[in-house]
Amino acid sequence: MGCPEASHHPYILMENLKDYRYQSCVANLYTERYEGCASSAAIDNEKTHYWIIDSAGEFALAHWIYETFIFIPILIELNMRITSPIKIMTKNPKKYVKSMLRFFGIKNEVVGKIDNYNNYCYFPKVYSMNTSQHIETDEYYNLYLNLYISYIQRNVPSIESINLVFLPRNTIDNYEPNDRIIANTDKIKEIVIENGGTVLDTYALNNIKYQFVIINNADILILDYGSSVFLNCIFLKNKKIYIIDNLNQAQQHHRFSINNFLYNKITSNNDVRIITSGDLSIIEAAARAVRAS
Repeated sequence: MGCPEASHHPYILMENLKDYRYQSCVANLYTERYEGCASSAAIDNEKTHYWIIDSAGEFALAHWIYETFIFIPILIELNMRITSPIKIMTKNPKKYVKSMLRFFGIKNEVVGKIDNYNNYCYFPKVYSMNTSQHIETDEYYNLYLNLYISYIQRNVPSIESINLVFLPRNTIDNYEPNDRIIANTDKIKEIVIENGGTVLDTYALNNIKYQFVIINNADILILDYGSSVFLNCIFLKNKKIYIIDNLNQAQQHHRFSINNFLYNKITSNNDVRIITSGDLSIIEAAARAVRAS
């Protein structure tokens, strides 16, 4: 009952899986099959279907989005083709997981462990932002990236223009190994607000659609380099974007194929300038220009 059928979208299918893990920051997937009794929790012969939504980048937001989430059309098609319900399996505890699923209209049950070893487990092709190469010519990757971008653009409505938006770095839901403090954050907030701009706390907003709406209708954005740029700017066009990059990460990431590819997409569609959080005169000038317009 409910066995896998042929799909227009390729995926990795494994049966009777007990556990899995990704090599950190490398496009390698390791799996462990269950060799004993077919089920650890269920006593009948019904197979459970799992769509795996984890990645080599662990809980880092941009890694999770661009290594696994962009392949969500595969799950959407499987939902239509397979008669049994498919559970979304993830070890990722971050709140952005369910927020992104809601925005994309995904209502599958989300679980944190494989509770039935009598199963079918589906994985998208494995990528790593650190090690996957030649992404610009990878038709499979580009297909799903473009579908992801197009979905956001189609589902973010236009509202009254917001002149200037500052997105402070999230200090709660960050991936801890990549955590860092952005100096002068309070001063930047003050400059933006005094000149009629908006400060958007994305963690407190807790709604990815509203977040995208605000960003898409902003004329000027100020935000931190890293996941914030890759999540919030990939679908934008004709914006003025100031990227705070105190650690020179944008330059360092040019050696990573996916990072470089995404960054080039953003800069090709927008006017992007790299600054540091100490460049307050640049931020003040931009804010004053907005107020004067």
